[in-house]
Amino acid sequence: MTVKFNMHIRIDADQFMEMIAQYLPFELQSVEEIVVEPLPKAPPAVVALANRFKAKRERPPKPSNRRPTRPVDLKSGINRILLEALADGKPHKAIEIRPMLVAGGFSPNSVGSRLQYLAKKGLVVQHGDGTWTIHRPVGVVPEE
Repeated sequence: MTVKFNMHIRIDADQFMEMIAQYLPFELQSVEEIVVEPLPKAPPAVVALANRFKAKRERPPKPSNRRPTRPVDLKSGINRILLEALADGKPHKAIEIRPMLVAGGFSPNSVGSRLQYLAKKGLVVQHGDGTWTIHRPVGVVPEE
């Protein structure tokens, strides 16, 4: 009957060599200890290239903690001035509307951003030549 043993023993290099020397004839062999050196660092270009191809982890979307936005006030402020300027139904460039904003006490530099905001809300439309008009749904005739 065969008996198997599984043993885990911690020994240092000198003890290991003494045990091996009892069973193997090392007198005729030269034995030396090999020291493992750490690998050299990769150049930064190689590291950057490797990082580009790393798989990105998919993160679950964070729940939104944003409060609801206020409705757009079209009866006062800069929005009223812009809509009055565009009320005639003709296309106008933003530079034509600037004097009206200055007369109302607003910065002339705020025309573009405010028109973009109103376009995002679907109230005005920008045409390819840089002019703006009030957005009218198809089939709606402007009142005169």
